[in-house]
Amino acid sequence: MELYLDTANIEIINRVNAVYPISGITCNPSIVINDQASIESLCALDSHLKVCIQVIGDTVEDMMADAQKILALRPDVIVKVPVTPIGYQVLYLLSKKGVPTLATAIHNVAQALFAAQCGATYLAPYVNRICENDADGVQTVIDMHHALRNQGFATKIIAASFKNLFQVSRLLAAGVDSVTVAPDLFFKWIDNHDTKRAVDKFTSDWSKAFGHQHL
Repeated sequence: MELYLDTANIEIINRVNAVYPISGITCNPSIVINDQASIESLCALDSHLKVCIQVIGDTVEDMMADAQKILALRPDVIVKVPVTPIGYQVLYLLSKKGVPTLATAIHNVAQALFAAQCGATYLAPYVNRICENDADGVQTVIDMHHALRNQGFATKIIAASFKNLFQVSRLLAAGVDSVTVAPDLFFKWIDNHDTKRAVDKFTSDWSKAFGHQHL
């Protein structure tokens, strides 16, 4: 399993990475703007982190130019590309150059398979966005996972857009490769209230019996 943080907030990324060894970060243009970050600061993150940055553009040439600018800042960046008619072409061209890619904004199994055929390294299906379209987002991503394996693709899923941790847990239990979660969900996951309550009880019982003496 790989766990990514869906944010461009450098302070939060460093804070989380000090607590748990995340695999990397994902972001999109909206996240970069909302977190008041820059592409340069993201590309300068610790070298062990996988950094996924999205290109924008109305033409293949525009997206390819964006990709080249990002790669010049960080050669190992994973280029995020939306699965539009133009995006599929960009995924194919980048794959031919050996550039790792993350096909994003995926909403159905067909899009996932199209992106895999175009050489995408990773896929980012939007779990909760699929649910908003009156479909089962979790089951749809599980179907994508099975379809990729049945068709013999090596492409991996980094599931995104979660409403709650139950959705995340179901996908991981089903064998989906990776997830990317927003910081608020990550902190709920890593700092579980029930676990904290249990630890507080252990500490309280020990203190009552032995004071502050350690084991």
